[in-house]
Amino acid sequence: MALSQRKTTIAVLRGLLGEYHGREDHFARLAERSRSWVKKVSAGLIKLSEDSARQISLQTGVSLDWLMGPIERPPVDISGNPYDSSSFAFFRANPTHTLVTTAFIPRVIGVASAAGDQSKLALFQWRFGSFLDECAEEFGVDARAYKTADDALQGSPLLRDLAMTDAGMDVPIVDHDALTSLAQAAVEGKRLGKNCKVTIKTWPNAATKKKKG
Repeated sequence: MALSQRKTTIAVLRGLLGEYHGREDHFARLAERSRSWVKKVSAGLIKLSEDSARQISLQTGVSLDWLMGPIERPPVDISGNPYDSSSFAFFRANPTHTLVTTAFIPRVIGVASAAGDQSKLALFQWRFGSFLDECAEEFGVDARAYKTADDALQGSPLLRDLAMTDAGMDVPIVDHDALTSLAQAAVEGKRLGKNCKVTIKTWPNAATKKKKG
């Protein structure tokens, strides 16, 4: 059967693994499941669980996200590269030469922005916060890694702290150093030049303008 005609990601993966490793009994050993389970999940008679998908990903190098996703997407490995018939052999020979990558922050911002456009930002923040709490319970929190990341981002508050509103999301168009200098100059009564005009956009549809001091 052609890969494009297979009904599940498991069926596609077994096809890529070939006649030997994709065979029911051999795949069952990789998945640490029964041959009956392999047959049923391949045919879509039972749902692939996250635990089973994680085990298969660990043994084959195929992306967990791809395994749990829609069949229409092309298979990729855990580094996001195309997964083909040669990927399994390479992964088994180089199991430590893999890297999980994802556009995590852009995805969060994209979903949060869409939620804000629908005036559902509070709901998004609650669900996302709950998700992180559940992950912390399962995986724990590396306090050292958190502090390292937090310290590294202290000098970039636009990255560390993201302001969100239900009208959408935005960030200042003037960097913090420039904004601080302008504010300090205004406080001290310094002249900024007769042509100086700065527009600082901090929220959607709202702007503060400052002319020469």
